Amino acid sequence: MAQEKIHVGARVPKDIIDKCVQKYGNMTNAINASLELLIKQMENETDDKCQQTENTCQQTENTCQQNENNTELIELKIRMEEKDIRLKELYEQIKTKDILQEARINDLLGQLKVKDKQLEKKDSQMENLTNTMQSQAINIHDMLNQKAIEAPGAKKPFWKFW
Repeated sequence: MAQEKIHVGARVPKDIIDKCVQKYGNMTNAINASLELLIKQMENETDDKCQQTENTCQQTENTCQQNENNTELIELKIRMEEKDIRLKELYEQIKTKDILQEARINDLLGQLKVKDKQLEKKDSQMENLTNTMQSQAINIHDMLNQKAIEAPGAKKPFWKFW
């Protein structure tokens, strides 16, 4: 099939025509070559614009990803701060319990000292009772020995029954 052709008329400076005729032989070839170059340049510009659009989309995606990462980091920081607050609360509770335990220990130590004093008192009372019992036993022994010496065959007065 023969290609359809259109006649183009234009006013062009003489020096451009001279250069085109020298290089391409006639103006038709020069005009066709220049129009093809113009079309290629327009396609390249379109490709460049597409590439720029793709780059812009990629940058937007990267920005969105960074924003998501930043959001995750912020959420992690918030969680860490909440955990730090909880740790401080637990530390304070432990500190309070330690103070209460120490007070309880001191109270028990005081009670032990009181018990020790009571035991010492009881020990001394038991020692006194032991000494008293020993002296009573000695007195009873002496009384028995004295009765045995007095009169082994002596009669008792009638008013003493035992």
